[in-house]
Order: sequence, then structure tokens, then C-alpha cells
Amino acid sequence: MFHSARLIALAIVCACGSAASADVRSDVKAIFAQDMEAIDLAQAKLELDRLVMPSVDVDVELAQIDAMTAELAAMIPAGADAWAKVEVLRRYLYEAGPWNDNRPFAYDMADPYGQIPGNKLLADYLDDRQGNCVTMLILMIILGQRIGLDITAASAPIHVLVKFRDDEGKLWNLEATSGGFPARDQHYRDLLPISDRAMETGIYLQPLTKAETVAVMAEVVMEDQIGKGRYMDGMAIADIALDHYPLFVQAMVRRGSATFLILKQDFEAKYPSLDAVPESERPRLDYLLRVNQTMFDKAENLGWEPFNP
Repeated sequence: MFHSARLIALAIVCACGSAASADVRSDVKAIFAQDMEAIDLAQAKLELDRLVMPSVDVDVELAQIDAMTAELAAMIPAGADAWAKVEVLRRYLYEAGPWNDNRPFAYDMADPYGQIPGNKLLADYLDDRQGNCVTMLILMIILGQRIGLDITAASAPIHVLVKFRDDEGKLWNLEATSGGFPARDQHYRDLLPISDRAMETGIYLQPLTKAETVAVMAEVVMEDQIGKGRYMDGMAIADIALDHYPLFVQAMVRRGSATFLILKQDFEAKYPSLDAVPESERPRLDYLLRVNQTMFDKAENLGWEPFNP
């Protein structure tokens, strides 16, 4: 009837209920309304996380990141080039020492894809120091930018990695989930479904702007809203993210998957076939079917492929 297989790749956990969260759309729009060139990625991430977990204390977490930045800056030798700063950043995050109270940050092997609620939140990572490709990447980028590195995010299938530009202008991948070490593009292509078409269209392995990085951060809110059965809110947040990152195929798939869940709940569960749907419900049904088809068609035309690791 409509696209459904793609839900496996997203690992969406569905919940009952469809009540809209009061101001989540407005709150997400307000974050994107800021000057994207000057936006503080740490604050943006924490404000988005607070929409998922209201107990997140943005000021407290920002103070911790400020303290980490000061500690990190004090470790950098005078005249250090970009690679020397990367090495200090790697050591600060991933090697045990007095700078991190002998509690280095590490990949959470028990939940590598952040499927447990809360594990994609930055505050959780700062607390337990067990992370995934979302939290580990974001902290590395936040701290890296604060010490003057040309460092940003890049998308891959259900993964996000670090892009770093050295003093000669050469771009490198750094894998935050593996000690922050360099990794070739081919490494990701060997492990993940990244086709020649996907490389041609630029949906993967390209350095993201700050606005695009915030769009990637907003996926945690999409996922949360859809998981709580607030499908229209999830779709709306995907639309906001796509306004700022038009090649964000994961948001397209989230939006298409949300329509699938609405179709399943409001039509498949109630009517034996599409022909049995009352005329009064046909416009809504047609809209949802169209969005479902369009989102997956667009993502696939750009080179996206279903992936279930």
C-alpha cells in the first residue's frame, strides 16, 4: 500500500498517543532563526535536547563545556599547528589522564546507535562519557571549533563523522567513535551503502555548514516526536531541517516514515482496503500517500539506500 520497509533502518520505537507537544515546532524554528554563522553549536544542541528531555539544564551543561574548553586550551603548546591541536583534542577526550579525571570518553558498545532514549543527548554523554556517533561527533566539533580548528560534521548512512581542514587546506575525515583518528572516504564506502550516485549528489561525506549541522542535531527531536506518536510534529520538524539542509536524506526518510505510521494507524487499521476509505477521508489519505511516495522517491533518486546494520 505504501512504503514500510524503510522503518527498519530508522529503528523507530512507536508509542501510543497523538497529542501535539505544545510549542515544539516554534521552539525548533526559533533555534534556526538565529544567525547561523554565529550560532553556538553547544547551546543549539542543548536547547534541542531540552525539547526531548525538559530536565536538561542548558546553563549548567554550557558551564561544563566552557570549563572543558579552558582546560583544553591550556594543554595546547604555543604556536601549535592544526594537526597538533587535533592531537591534543584527541588526547583530552579519549586518553585517560588528569585532564579528564581518568575517565575518557568512549564509544557505547551496548548502544552504538543511540537507540535507548536519552543516549543521543549531550548532557547524558557529558555525564556517563559513553557515546555514539551523534554525541561523540558533536562534542569533538564543539571543542574543536572553540580552540580554532576548521572542523565540522559530515553525513553518512545512519552515521555522522567529523570533517577537518588542515593548515594546507586539505580535508580529512576524523572518526569520533574510534579515538578521533583519520579515516579515508573509502573506509566509509566499504562499511556503509554509499553509492557513486550518492557521492555525485553530495548527500554523504561532504562538510556541512553550521545550519546543516544544526539540522542534523534536530533529528533527535524528529525521532522523539515520531516515537511518541506525534507524527505531524515530527514531519514539521523534518520540514524545518530540510529548509536549512535540502540534501538531508535522513530527514526525508523520517518524514516519509512518519506518514507510513499515520497511514497504518488511521487507515490500514480501520479499513480493509483503500477503496473502503470514506470520501471525507480521501483528501487526507491522498496527501499522506503522496508525501510517503515523494519522500522516499526523492531520497532514492539522490542515492539513499535502505540500511539495517
